[in-house]
Amino acid sequence: MPAEYRCFLQIAGRAAGNIFQGTDIFYPRVLELKDEARVLLMELDVAHLLPADAKIFCMHQGYEINYFIPGSNDPPIFQFFEGQSSVSQPWASFSEYFRTSIEDHLTQWLDLDKEGTWE
Repeated sequence: MPAEYRCFLQIAGRAAGNIFQGTDIFYPRVLELKDEARVLLMELDVAHLLPADAKIFCMHQGYEINYFIPGSNDPPIFQFFEGQSSVSQPWASFSEYFRTSIEDHLTQWLDLDKEGTWE
């Protein structure tokens, strides 16, 4: 397990306020994601896009899959969207993915821990 992902799990593994709403990224849901991703990719006839050693850590609304390949403490993040015929690598590392996710959410939420704080 990459160190950066372990750190995320220790800090926000079960919940993180308003961040990641609608996204399956927290324990225990994360344990089911690889099977769900396989089913989705098989239904779309692109199962070959998911490497056998991929660790699915996030699915959003059942159409976006994010994963890493173990091997470093801060691995690159790969992404698949339903409707695509290939996988992209939008983040160079898990820490970049997490930082970018927080920054994106902060553009919409003044405070990630409180309800009703849309800007």
